[in-house]
Amino acid sequence: MRTLAAVCVLAVASLAFADSSVPAAPAGAPVMVSLQRTACYGRCPIYTVTVLRDGTVQWEGKRFVKVVGKATAKLPAAKLAALAEAFKRADYFALADKYESYDVTDHPSAITSYSDGKREKTIHHYHGDRSAPEQLSELEGRIDELVGTSRWIGRDER
Repeated sequence: MRTLAAVCVLAVASLAFADSSVPAAPAGAPVMVSLQRTACYGRCPIYTVTVLRDGTVQWEGKRFVKVVGKATAKLPAAKLAALAEAFKRADYFALADKYESYDVTDHPSAITSYSDGKREKTIHHYHGDRSAPEQLSELEGRIDELVGTSRWIGRDER
């Protein structure tokens, strides 16, 4: 009986603390793209944006962004196709998994992940690594552009 009561208490507590501001990803909507931008020595925007195959965009702003916390949006099929094309143009699956040499210090990192439905890959890119190919930085910028992260990044004056 105690076990049943404990399970009930835990279930109710988990519902109380559940974050309802971001709807759960629908079943059958796997992740297509994610971009995480990390801290630097300064006021670089810190956030993660994830795009699901159904076009759902999930934002989580951490610091130095206009929208701190979670938000969602929806991308049309044309933008999803443009994202896939951007990864293809960057030859993403042929790039190294890491560019993390500290040639220049105090820069942020960008961590991208992509799934074309058959393959998955994640790349860690420290922006002070001079060996990183330019097409990787361009791809990161293109993700921001197509997803429209500027609506959430804005200017945080805190």
